[in-house]
Amino acid sequence: MTTFDYYYNDLWKKTLDKIRDSGQVDENIFPLFSSKLVELGDNEARVCAPTFINYSIMNQNLAVIESCLEEVLGKKLKVRVYHQDKTNDFSVAQTSFENEFISREIDPNQTFAAFVVGRSNAQAQVAALTCATNLGLVYNPLFIYGNAGLGKTHLLNAVGNQVKTLYPEKKIGFISGLEFVEGVAKASKEGKLDSFKESFYDLDLLRYLIN
Repeated sequence: MTTFDYYYNDLWKKTLDKIRDSGQVDENIFPLFSSKLVELGDNEARVCAPTFINYSIMNQNLAVIESCLEEVLGKKLKVRVYHQDKTNDFSVAQTSFENEFISREIDPNQTFAAFVVGRSNAQAQVAALTCATNLGLVYNPLFIYGNAGLGKTHLLNAVGNQVKTLYPEKKIGFISGLEFVEGVAKASKEGKLDSFKESFYDLDLLRYLIN
């Protein structure tokens, strides 16, 4: 690691600390500011975001980032955030973990990037995004309730797609209430209740849909 690397890392850590302490960013959103300062010019600072979600969230909060960087650096710079992987992380179809009782697939088109945020679903979107990015650490479990057409199923699929992107080794199950009841009946009839329970114990993430 070069002297510049140490300097950049220290400078960016102080900037992120400023952002967190400023109170201008929700504490559940702040973990999504994960990034690295890679270049510092006379008029511009270039920052690398590891995922599309980090890239999107940071670009939505450039004003506070630039303000906090100015406090640390002592001069005002334009901050440019770019995505580490220039390809779209969400373009690759992702499917769910499948077994005898859980076979519903994740819809690869229903991602956070494609989700339309409005006043009626903004809080649910933030909670789902935070849950997917910090798997098992926050909102565990997460319940989403709302009227039809507000994006509940889309958010469930978006969580699955995001987890598969960040944690490709994780096993994900997606099942509806009706499918669960039918699974219980089938397992009971065939004497497979233990296998039915194990199919859920083996999952890292379970998404359960009640219509």
